[in-house]
Amino acid sequence: MSAKAVKTAPPCQRGFTPPHGAGFTLVELLLGTGLLLGAGGALLIGMQQAMIHTDYLSQFHVAMNTAEGELERLSAVPVTTLWTDNTYAAARAGAQTTPLASLPNGQMAVQIRSADVRMPTNPNLVDLHVAVCWRSRGRIIGEANGALLCVQTGGAAYPNPGWEVNSPAMVSTRLTRRD
Repeated sequence: MSAKAVKTAPPCQRGFTPPHGAGFTLVELLLGTGLLLGAGGALLIGMQQAMIHTDYLSQFHVAMNTAEGELERLSAVPVTTLWTDNTYAAARAGAQTTPLASLPNGQMAVQIRSADVRMPTNPNLVDLHVAVCWRSRGRIIGEANGALLCVQTGGAAYPNPGWEVNSPAMVSTRLTRRD
């Protein structure tokens, strides 16, 4: 006896109806899409903030290396030379500023102050301060009254007479005479 072959339609032509309650409703689909878009937007904002902070930290690293290098260079100079040589007169009088090509609108300021209260005019101790300022994404890093300056003369911002360094990338040391 031969078996009769039953012909059936291919699966794509059959009328498939899911059981009751299976599948997504339009509301569920809209909610899922909204959550996915919200999470994607938050991820993009987080990535943008990470890029901004990476840029700032990269510039800060360059600024700190520059300031530390200048402080090392100045630390090798004898105190007598720092206090009497005309090369450092601007640093003693307020601040000696130098433009920096390694940072956008970069500027380095050097200060030399007497730390010797007994002999301030011929000190045995001097304080060295080196600060680096720059502009990042329209914001001034190390500013004084909105200007790209590492140094601010005394006033409302700095009640102490004289001058102060104002920068997040600043290094300082105290040197003594090696006579």
